Amino acid sequence: MWVNSTLKKEGIQVIKQLDTLEVNKIASNISEKICSAFPEHNINVHDLFVSISRLNMYIANMPSDSDVAKYSYKNNSIYFNRTLNLSDINTLAVHECLHFMQELKNKNGKLLRLGLYNIRESRNIGIAINEASVQLMAAEATNCEIDTVKYYNMDFTTRKSYLLSFANSFA
Repeated sequence: MWVNSTLKKEGIQVIKQLDTLEVNKIASNISEKICSAFPEHNINVHDLFVSISRLNMYIANMPSDSDVAKYSYKNNSIYFNRTLNLSDINTLAVHECLHFMQELKNKNGKLLRLGLYNIRESRNIGIAINEASVQLMAAEATNCEIDTVKYYNMDFTTRKSYLLSFANSFA
């Protein structure tokens, strides 16, 4: 029930759940991109594929000002905007799978961390740097064109098609 209220609050309306074949295509595409982009980390493409393919994936109506994909750690699900071409998974979809990869839960399934972001802390320490690092990894995995922008007197070099999303995260 709490997942439905969270989705409603974010303006996400589920249209349908993806079938196994569609989920496997997405999992294969994303796991290959991530493993190819970061060979130095020796990520096993098969193990990553299996993990991603176990996620619940949905097509949803999403607000026009939101991203094309959203990972929910509360129910291990990814919601794809109905406008996304699933045969050409973009950087934002990879971004959400990276969030899934970096989550750390306790033995009871309670989320403790998302990468550098410690959920247990009362302050949001680590959330901005974690988002920036995930965005850069997703851009690298999808081979977007490189560009540089300045935020808070800091230069960020990232992939051009991803800069708008990066800028919106600070808006």
